[in-house]
Amino acid sequence: MRFRKAVAALLTIAFVAVIATAVVTEFVKNEDKDVNAPEPLLITFWGDSIAEGVLGPSPLKERDSYAYFAIVGRDNGYIYKNRSVSGHQTSNMLEYILRPDENAYLTDTLMRTSDIIHISILGNDLLQNSLGAMVVNYAKGDSSSLDANIAKARSNFAEIMDHIASVNPDAFVMINTVYNPMFEGSAILPQSCIDEMHALGMDSADIRATGSAMLAELNGIIFDYLAEHEGAYVVIDAEAEFDRIFSEDEERGKGLLYKDGVHPSNEGHAVIADLIQRALEKEGLANEATALANYKQLRTEQLARLYAGTADTSENRARIAGAASVEEVTYAYFRAIDGYSPVYYD
Repeated sequence: MRFRKAVAALLTIAFVAVIATAVVTEFVKNEDKDVNAPEPLLITFWGDSIAEGVLGPSPLKERDSYAYFAIVGRDNGYIYKNRSVSGHQTSNMLEYILRPDENAYLTDTLMRTSDIIHISILGNDLLQNSLGAMVVNYAKGDSSSLDANIAKARSNFAEIMDHIASVNPDAFVMINTVYNPMFEGSAILPQSCIDEMHALGMDSADIRATGSAMLAELNGIIFDYLAEHEGAYVVIDAEAEFDRIFSEDEERGKGLLYKDGVHPSNEGHAVIADLIQRALEKEGLANEATALANYKQLRTEQLARLYAGTADTSENRARIAGAASVEEVTYAYFRAIDGYSPVYYD
C-alpha cells in the first residue's frame, strides 16, 4: 500500500514538473515574439480562371511561384486565399458570393473578413457566348450580340460590387480590366473568323483594333461603375499595360498570353502581379523594399530549381539582384529564361 502511494506521489510530482516545464517553455516562446508586430493582412482573390491561375502557369507545380495571386501573397507576407472558379461569368460569381458558408472554403466568411479583395471577372461573359461570331458580326457593324451580353454583365457586376460594399465596406478592393488577346495568329479566334475578317478588307492591325473596341465596351462596365461609386475600388489596368508592352515589343506582347490565347502566360501573370503590387504600395498596404527583396528571392530560387545548367548563370542572377523594381525583376527573369525549357521535377 505504501509502495502504491509512493509511486502515485512520484507520478504526481513528475506530472507537475512536465506541466511547469511546458508553461515555462511557452512563456519563453511568447517572450521571444514581437507582441507589437502587426497581424499579416488577409488578401483574397475572386473571379475566373485568370485569377485562379490553373491554366497559364507552367509547369503547374510552379503555380505558387508563377500565378499572380501567389506572387502578391508571398512577396508581401500576406495570408492569401484564392476563391476564384474557372469558367465563372459575372452571373456565376454573383451567385457564388451570395451563398452562405457551405464547407471549409468559408467563402462568405472570407468575403466579409478580407482586408484586401482582388477580382478578375467579365472576360467569360464574352468568351462563353459565341465570341467568334460576335467578333465577326461586330466587324461587320452589328453589335447587337455584344450589346446584349454587356447589358447582362453590367447588371451582374453592379450587384457583385454592391454586395461586397455591404458585407465588407472597409476592404481595399481591386478590379482587373480584361486585356486584349486578339491578334492574327492568336488561338482565341478560329482561322475561319480571321478569314472572314480578311474578306472584309481587314489586316492584322484592324483585327487587334476590333478587339480593343469591343473591350472598351466591356471594361467600360468597370470604369462606369467607379464613376458612379467613387472610391469603390482601384482599377488594375491590365489591358493598358499589356497594350503598352505589345506596342513597344510585339513579340513580348504576344508572349504575355498562354498558348490557348486566353489566359496569361507566366510572364503575363508577373506583369499583372507588378500592377497589383504598385496599387498596394500606393495604398500603404505593402512595403516596397520588402516586396522587392522577396520577389528577387522568389525568382532566383526558380532559376536554380528550373534552369540549373542553362539560364541559372551568375550573370542572370546578378541582373535580378541589381533590379531596382519588381518590373525590372520580371523583365530580367523572363529575358533570362527565354528559349530554355524548365526542368520538370517530381
